Amino acid sequence: MAKSRDGNFIPPKSKPSGNNRKGTPDIRRELDDAGADTSNVHVMHPNRNVNKREEEELAEQQPEYISYKQQPDTLQQPEETTRPEPLPDIFSREDLVKLANHSSPHSISIFLPTHRSGVEVNELHDMIQFKNALQQVQEELQEKGLPMQEIESLLMGGFDLVKDDTFWHRQQDGLAVFVAPGFFRYFQLPYPTKAFTYIHDTFYVGPLTGLLQGRDRFYLLALSKSRATLYEGDGWGMKEVPVPEMPHGIDDVVHFEEKDDQKLFRTGGRGAGEGANYHGIGAGKPDEKENISMYMDEVDETLWKKLLSTENVPLVLAGVDYLIPLFKQRTRYRHVNDIHLSGNFERENASTMFEKARPLMQPYFEQPFNQAVERYNNNRATGLTSASPEDVIPACFYAKADIVFVQEDCHLWGTFNEQYNRLMLNEERQNDDACMLNAAVSKALQTGATVYVTPREHMPDGAVIAALMRY
Repeated sequence: MAKSRDGNFIPPKSKPSGNNRKGTPDIRRELDDAGADTSNVHVMHPNRNVNKREEEELAEQQPEYISYKQQPDTLQQPEETTRPEPLPDIFSREDLVKLANHSSPHSISIFLPTHRSGVEVNELHDMIQFKNALQQVQEELQEKGLPMQEIESLLMGGFDLVKDDTFWHRQQDGLAVFVAPGFFRYFQLPYPTKAFTYIHDTFYVGPLTGLLQGRDRFYLLALSKSRATLYEGDGWGMKEVPVPEMPHGIDDVVHFEEKDDQKLFRTGGRGAGEGANYHGIGAGKPDEKENISMYMDEVDETLWKKLLSTENVPLVLAGVDYLIPLFKQRTRYRHVNDIHLSGNFERENASTMFEKARPLMQPYFEQPFNQAVERYNNNRATGLTSASPEDVIPACFYAKADIVFVQEDCHLWGTFNEQYNRLMLNEERQNDDACMLNAAVSKALQTGATVYVTPREHMPDGAVIAALMRY
């Protein structure tokens, strides 16, 4: 043991002396003095916080707020999060009614204009716009006092969608997203919509009614000497329809052979029009017009047997001008459109064909709406029409409305007590207000009414909402 200059022994630094801290006794030394075994005695560190448990219990009582902006990589996926799923591509009235009938607290609707694929800057813009909408919804839910854990559960699927590059590379003209506890659906709209978010007990479904207004089908037949292609379309898109045994051009119907210095021809061979199979010699091979006529016969026969005999929707023809009248003369189908597309469309895809055909078919798609407006106007004198929100909104709730017209991108804020038939409308939105126009649309759909959400210039009487009543 070392000594000091005064001759006193200095204890080693590794061993404790008397008290390890002023006022704190050395427990091990006290036990040693008592003759007890101290080899397994746990000694509390003098700097240990003896009130740590109290601090932990206090911390558990405080809600932990996590910002998506600050900690996107540290968020844990809540077990109850619902993954985003698309609504059906062919969106039916039944699908819309089901969506309108959904009811749960904190139901979220998000609408955005988007861009079709092809321009990276647009895709980035769409993604950022959606992320901003989610953050806006998050702030509104916090203001409503919803716990952050529930907000994470609702919106986590949306923030996952933000990171899905493939999703943003496959957009159309608009996006509709519907989120509720245990529910996350989206639909890529074939038409643009204004940016809008809505949080209430029901979804905002008005912008989706346009999907029902353009669902009348039509066919388009693109004709050329080397191929015949059938498409099926509606107001929002078009796809190619494979037709079994469709002849692959004139050469698939008219075959030429050389025998004994004579040119022989035969028709048929693979198409459905077996009645056209024959051999001919005589003056040699037929002229070009006769060959085309036999080809048109085979195309029509195949279409009739495989598809068109049970249809009654319009058929638009597309092709060079001399082919169109030849097909019209031979077809059995009685719903061929008077106006056709002129040109060579052999190398065009379905998207391009739709862009060319849609303006041609616009009057066809508008016909149901025009007929509905005509019915409304013809019943003005009967007392069955109204353009007053105070009349029309309750009528939608009580299944009295038959045809309902609603001005698009417009809101009437208020409440409706269905039990007491009490409608309250406010100039500005109050805390518990819902959009009464959306409520009217939802109820009208559920009660079987026809609903048209349309621009102001097309509204009967220039109203915000109008209806033709059943009684």
